[in-house]
This record gives sequence, C-alpha cells and structure tokens, in this order.
Amino acid sequence: KRWLRVARDMFKQAEGPASLDAEFCADATAAEVELLQAQIALDEKWPSATSRFSGRSLVDTLCRLIEVGEILEADNLHSKMKMSDRRYWRIKVRALADSGKFEDLNMLAT
Repeated sequence: KRWLRVARDMFKQAEGPASLDAEFCADATAAEVELLQAQIALDEKWPSATSRFSGRSLVDTLCRLIEVGEILEADNLHSKMKMSDRRYWRIKVRALADSGKFEDLNMLAT
C-alpha cells in the first residue's frame, strides 16, 4: 500500500507533455490504493472467509461480496469506487445467478 502511494506521488510530479499520461496513472494508482484499503477492511471484518478479498480485482471483490450475501456492502463499494450503475447491475445479476440466489435475483427484477 505504501509503494502505491509513492508511485501516485511520483506520477503527480510529472511535467511536460507526459503530464496527462502521468495524471491518469496517478488517478488509477489512487483508485487502486482505495480498493486495497477497502479489501483489507473486508478481510478484517470476515477473517474466517474461505477466500481473502485482498488482491482481487474490483469485479471479483463485488462478485464475492454478493455470493456471500453482503449485497449492501457490495452496493457501498460500488458507489465508493465510482463504478457505473449499468456495469454494476450486470455484475450483480451475474453473481446472483452464478451463486444460485434466484430469490434475490427475482426481487431485483421486480
């Protein structure tokens, strides 16, 4: 986590024509730090989970939360990470279907 912050700070210091690329890299690194912090908090909240949240992609983390029944936590993470609603709904529908939670899927549809 510390190295990601160092990388973000270095990207922010870039000047010249590469500064736009560096600005994007700084924003992406900041988002990765935020995701990692959220995943560490999830790991601490559920230490007995069969698989860890840390190190997963945002999509995998959201799917895992939905699969274990933490839909509100997934909703909060989706908002925090500024994922589009359209993309999140597709992930949510797929995760509910894959985990066999058809009652929740039906409630989502109505």
